Amino acid sequence: MSFISDTEKSALKASYKTFFDTFKKSITVHKKGKVSTVDVNLTQLFGYDEPSSELNHTYALESQNFSVLIIYPNRTSDLSVLESVRATISNNEIIIKAETDCKTYLNTGTIEKVDVQGKSYRLISQESQVNSIIDDYFLFRLEEVR
Repeated sequence: MSFISDTEKSALKASYKTFFDTFKKSITVHKKGKVSTVDVNLTQLFGYDEPSSELNHTYALESQNFSVLIIYPNRTSDLSVLESVRATISNNEIIIKAETDCKTYLNTGTIEKVDVQGKSYRLISQESQVNSIIDDYFLFRLEEVR
């Protein structure tokens, strides 16, 4: 037996989805680019019988946009509930609350930076789940890159 019924859980999830959609912001997650060799030059004396400006590799950038909630712990009011959270987070850190697709993207490959409202951040944590009822959202900590 559960303290909260399945019907109430569904209503909570639907309400939180509406809240998320109302206050979400767009971010861009940049992964480390991929270098691909196009042509290998096996000539031992470089510069002879070949143009010097010929490229033998390509660099493919990889990035994707996501919608997240952005939490600025140092901007929150003095609520006693958040004091313990704010004490462990420095002024140049933020927390993002992301959906499953963003979580999957952040957990695969090497993340170079995350652009959030005109500033660049680096990922400094693994995901943590919000709670056991609203289980489709995940928290990540980001640190501003200067």
